Amino acid sequence: MTLLTGFVCTALAQGPATTEAAVKAGFVFNFGKFTEWPAGALPASQIQLCLVGQDPQTVVGTAIEGRTLQGRVMNVKRNPRAEELKSCQIVYVTDPDERRQSEVLRAVRNQPVLTIGDVDGFAEMGGMIGLGATGGRVTFEINNEVAQAAALKFSSQLLRLATTVRGRTP
Repeated sequence: MTLLTGFVCTALAQGPATTEAAVKAGFVFNFGKFTEWPAGALPASQIQLCLVGQDPQTVVGTAIEGRTLQGRVMNVKRNPRAEELKSCQIVYVTDPDERRQSEVLRAVRNQPVLTIGDVDGFAEMGGMIGLGATGGRVTFEINNEVAQAAALKFSSQLLRLATTVRGRTP
């Protein structure tokens, strides 16, 4: 099974009423599967996914909570305060407020926290992965420079699937 097929299958497993939000939930989960954290950065038993914003976080949180990622159970925290973000391993931002996005990115800058945004220009702003939609398909761009500064590594398969990769590794 190819990586792309895996992304789509995870999203489609949500049921017949698959929406764009459910597809994005599959992407968010799979981004975690294809990310390598530095030694000691992941807690022993769970991975904390922090959701910042409103929709589609209800679908994303429901689809992901309790699933196993890298041998750890996914726990979901909705709209944490800025000082709580460093305890997250993945942050998914849907808040359209640029000030809130900047606050989130500042709070986890250079920390081993995977940042994913479902807002225009998220990767350009300093997030690691920016989701979008083109021609009815979910697409994503990667800011690998930011990931490397946080000691996170993306699989080569994930980098190949991105529409844009900033700071491609040699």
